[in-house]
Amino acid sequence: MHFTVDWFAGHERNWVELVGQRLAGRAGLRILEIGCWEGRCSTWMLQNLATAPDASLVCVDPWGSAFEEGSALQQEFEGNRKAWERNVAASGQQHKVRVLHERSCVALPRLISENTVTAPVTDSDHTTTPTTSTIQTTGHPTIRSGTCTCEAQSDSANIRSRDSGMFDLIYVDGSHMRLDVLTDAVMAWQLLRVGGLLVFDDYEWNQYEDNLVCHPRQAVDAFLLVAAHCCQILYKGYQVFLLKTA
Repeated sequence: MHFTVDWFAGHERNWVELVGQRLAGRAGLRILEIGCWEGRCSTWMLQNLATAPDASLVCVDPWGSAFEEGSALQQEFEGNRKAWERNVAASGQQHKVRVLHERSCVALPRLISENTVTAPVTDSDHTTTPTTSTIQTTGHPTIRSGTCTCEAQSDSANIRSRDSGMFDLIYVDGSHMRLDVLTDAVMAWQLLRVGGLLVFDDYEWNQYEDNLVCHPRQAVDAFLLVAAHCCQILYKGYQVFLLKTA
């Protein structure tokens, strides 16, 4: 694996202590990552958390499609997408990954509507019936990084999913515009199980501090205020780790 930058290493200890000790190796673990860059966190989560055979990771990122076709930013971010593909493939765990190659404002409502991602089909005998296809990718038909297990779910299982949430861990590191961060947080909370973890990145980011429209901090603070009755702050520093309690 190769990364041009490593913004994750400095936070790894917190991830091990706050996330790994709770979730690593859990059967059926489901993770959602909003904003993936070159896959540094994606691959860490695949190798250190989603180690059970039936664990899964959903990655949401528009990469270059968020920018004007042919622009320098479009080419740069498409380069990041290709690096993400190579790194995830090198992890050997690409079969556990589903990619939604689109903005989170499109992808998260899709997930809420679906109510399930790679969840088992449960019939009256409590058996599981998986089917296999190429890695699920929405919004970019050229991404085919491997194979993954993709299942449908019965109506009764969908009802349980709505009650309990879809994901055990959600990492919010997409757009840093405060309205986008707040939107991601509210929708992510609907997708998170009670007892699950929500992690925000860049709360103490040292850029755009003179223009907080472009900074996550106020969005995170607003979310903490309105969700105070149903969350516990595990850590608040450069990253913020929350436990969903209700």
